[in-house]
Amino acid sequence: MTMTENRPSTDVRCWRCDQRLFSQTSRERGTCRPCFQVLTDMTAQISLDYSPKQLVKAAHALATGRVEYFGDTPDRRAYARILSSNYTVTYVTTLTGCSCPSPVRCYHSAALRIADLAPVR
Repeated sequence: MTMTENRPSTDVRCWRCDQRLFSQTSRERGTCRPCFQVLTDMTAQISLDYSPKQLVKAAHALATGRVEYFGDTPDRRAYARILSSNYTVTYVTTLTGCSCPSPVRCYHSAALRIADLAPVR
């Protein structure tokens, strides 16, 4: 069996840098190894503001493409539409707030903060 026969046939790419993903681990988390390390470092910077469950949900939202940016400025992603975890509602999120009904900081804003701290190359 050749190396290409062992590779999955579906083209999966890193959500952050658009690099093709071949390893099963990278494909499952949605990021290449370098981007995963950057995101791990950035997540550690905001970990005091969010619960571990919120950080996992934020990373999943980013990795599954449920974050759509709009209102970009040259230095940051100012606003995003984030599809809820049950894929039924879209919330508008900024670095300082979110339109979701959560009374506390939500994972939607965590996703945007992680993406803002770890800009795409």
